[in-house]
Amino acid sequence: MGVDFDDQWVTSIYENCATAMESLQAKEMEEDLNPEEQGLNNICEVVVFLYNEVYRDPSYIKNNKTTRVLH
Repeated sequence: MGVDFDDQWVTSIYENCATAMESLQAKEMEEDLNPEEQGLNNICEVVVFLYNEVYRDPSYIKNNKTTRVLH
């Protein structure tokens, strides 16, 4: 039995990360984040970036002038 990684599940993870990132960035404006918060913020930034690359605005397709190697 495997997990069904459908678009709804992926979108839910993206939305949760985006919300967490907004909260952490607001907190960071007032005070430094502790290491756990900084780590969570870093992970959320990666998730949001990858979601945008796959679902919204893939720069490797849009901008053919720059060469990007996908692995």
